[in-house]
Amino acid sequence: MSNRGSARWMVYKGELDSVLLIRFLERLVRSMKGRKVYLILDNRCMTASR
Repeated sequence: MSNRGSARWMVYKGELDSVLLIRFLERLVRSMKGRKVYLILDNRCMTASR
C-alpha cells in the first residue's frame, strides 16, 4: 500500500512458487520507477523456495 492508497497485485492460476514470486517482484520494481519499495513477507511455505 502506498502513501497515496494504491496497492500492487497480480492475478495468477495455481500455486505461488518462487518463480512466480520473482516475476511479481520484477514487475513491481519496474512499475515503481526508482521509488523505494518496502516488501513484507511472512514465513509461510508458499514464499519459501523448494
